[in-house]
Amino acid sequence: MREIQTEIEIDAPPETVWEQLTDFASYEQWNPHISRVSGELREGGHSKSPLIESRRAVER
Repeated sequence: MREIQTEIEIDAPPETVWEQLTDFASYEQWNPHISRVSGELREGGHSKSPLIESRRAVER
């Protein structure tokens, strides 16, 4: 299984970030590469989200 892991600092209160990350229905509005999310909705939990491959042409 392939795994992508990333980490960033977000200039917002943890409650605001958590609200956005757990609003699975709105993911397509801000991340077109995630089709669905499953996992544990709790601090320290893990989630899985299959990625959708982009079909856009790349300009060279």
